[in-house]
Amino acid sequence: MKILIAGASGAIGQPLVDMVVQEGHEVYGITQSKERALIIAGKGARPLILNVLDREAIFSSIASLKPEVVIDMLTHLPKEYTPESMRAAAELDAKIRREGGANLQAAAEASGTSRYIVQSSGFCNWSQARLAAATVFKANKRYSGRLGLIKALIML
Repeated sequence: MKILIAGASGAIGQPLVDMVVQEGHEVYGITQSKERALIIAGKGARPLILNVLDREAIFSSIASLKPEVVIDMLTHLPKEYTPESMRAAAELDAKIRREGGANLQAAAEASGTSRYIVQSSGFCNWSQARLAAATVFKANKRYSGRLGLIKALIML
C-alpha cells in the first residue's frame, strides 16, 4: 500500500514510519528540512521536503503521488514541554495543524485517497491508553501499544 505520512520526522512520525516500512508498505514522509529528510530516508521511506502551509505544493505533490493512505502527524511542538516552550510554540503549532492539515486533507480527497488518518492534539495517560488498546485489540497482538490504533486503521 502507498502511504504518505505528514510529520514523518517527529516524535510519533518516526516510529510510525518504522512500523509501516516493516509491514512492507511503500512509505513517503513529509518533512520541512533536508536534515530531517535524511532521518526519513534512513528508515527506508522516501522523504518529501514540503511546507504544508503551501497549498499549491501540497496539492501538486499528492496529485502526482496518489497515496492510498494519508496520515496527518503534523505538529510544531518543542523538544521539551515546559509551560514557556509550549506557549511559544502554540500559535505555529495550531496553524500547522489547522491550515496545513486542511491543505493535506483537501489534497488527499482531491486525489482520491481512500483513507485519511489524523492524530489528536490531546495528551493522555499512556498507562490508561495501553489498557484501552489492549482491551480493544486483545484478539490480535499486532495492534497493541501506542501505534496499534493507527496500524489497525491502515489495515481496515
